[in-house]
Amino acid sequence: MNHRSISSHAIAWAILALLGSLLTPTPGWALDPAREIHQYIFQTWRRQNGLPAAGISSIAQTGDGYLWLGTQSGLVRFDGVRFSAIALPDDSRFPRQMIASLASSRTGGLWFGLAAAGGFGFRDEQGEFFRPTGPAWLNTPANAVSLWEASDGSLWAGTNSGLIRYDPRNPTASALNAQLPAVRTMVKDARER
Repeated sequence: MNHRSISSHAIAWAILALLGSLLTPTPGWALDPAREIHQYIFQTWRRQNGLPAAGISSIAQTGDGYLWLGTQSGLVRFDGVRFSAIALPDDSRFPRQMIASLASSRTGGLWFGLAAAGGFGFRDEQGEFFRPTGPAWLNTPANAVSLWEASDGSLWAGTNSGLIRYDPRNPTASALNAQLPAVRTMVKDARER
């Protein structure tokens, strides 16, 4: 072996060792467990410094990164810096602005439950609002306090009148099960039941 081949061989091994040490997984912590929570930088928002509504009833984050707040006066979108109040359309589909619950959609939109027997609605990524139009949905006495979108795209709503399953692809297959007592919250198991 000549001197040139030994040095290039040694350099190659040194580079591999350096890459190996950089790419080796090491444990990391989201927060340092030795620090108290007040030692971290945090921000509190109130009406005095930008929050457009008091009384937040629910929070959800959509796939585009926005944080959404449900309030007594409609939706509020937060981009990490600014709050934007978003009122529901002023028409018979949305008789009240009070939001009781929120759930992000896998399609990118946002489901919202309406308080005071208002049912539920949807806001897509373009800002268009939708609400089921059949009499069973417009006249439902449901206060949708809990929402969850299943992997098949159907919406499950826990209400003070029972459990609703709404399938946007087949609204006639949707149903309100009023035999259940008030459903306040829902969780899914590993098989999405």
